[in-house]
Amino acid sequence: MYELDTKPFAKIFDRISYGLNEYDAFNDFLDITIYAFSQQQYEKEYLEVVSRYKKETFSLFPELLAQLIMSMESGGDTTGLEESQLYKVGANDILGHFYMERFSNSRKGQFFTPPHVSDMMALMTLGDNPEELKGKNILDPTCGSGQMLLSGKKVNPEMRFYGADLDPICCKMAAINLFLNGMTGEIANMNSLSMEFYQSYKIYGFPRLRIDINTNPKLSSLMPQIKQLHQDNPEKKQEIELKQEQVILDFEQQIESNKNDKPIRTETKKVLTKIIENQQLTLF
Repeated sequence: MYELDTKPFAKIFDRISYGLNEYDAFNDFLDITIYAFSQQQYEKEYLEVVSRYKKETFSLFPELLAQLIMSMESGGDTTGLEESQLYKVGANDILGHFYMERFSNSRKGQFFTPPHVSDMMALMTLGDNPEELKGKNILDPTCGSGQMLLSGKKVNPEMRFYGADLDPICCKMAAINLFLNGMTGEIANMNSLSMEFYQSYKIYGFPRLRIDINTNPKLSSLMPQIKQLHQDNPEKKQEIELKQEQVILDFEQQIESNKNDKPIRTETKKVLTKIIENQQLTLF
């Protein structure tokens, strides 16, 4: 099994973030990458990010993007594969692994599905006949950095790929992953249970090759699919909502004995509620 190596990417990133807030620097990298792939639609936003860095520091951002692409394509066994089948290897989620290594433990404890597991799930769900999947859609309503969708691409890159996540950073990583792998689809920053929509990234593959930022849920081609998912799985949705209510109730009972720590109790409850809300329906 090929182990992802994020060290080359991290080495350049550390030169950029030296003396800065690493999380903000990573978010800036995601933002300017999306702006750069938008065909100059967000020039103002791009220049705003540029203004926060010294010239010699900002010059490292293109180098970081180049390293991301090289690391994303490295590894994998191409033995016996024809040129038309090379899509079956590569598609490494460098962004997601770097995010877990650098930020997850200290921030949200987010851990994404390992690639070998998601590859197995993709084969089990989609089968091994790519011809049968042409024109089909694939949806992951809790997509994280897009690892499941990348695994789906290895089965058939000609499908349309859709994902949603409550975390805006995850959505940016997923959108970039899809674009750099020539995939077409949409990634929405939304709550797949409550249907609360914030914005989405529409990814266009060849020949258009761009990312559009959409803030209007009516223009999202993902929203109808999430609604259909709710209609097809009403019992599952209700089960998750009941578990959510029960966990919060149990938590309130546990902290009731310590009423003097109201500020801590309130803040902890907010964090827990966000964690529970993120346990959305998962269908792949």
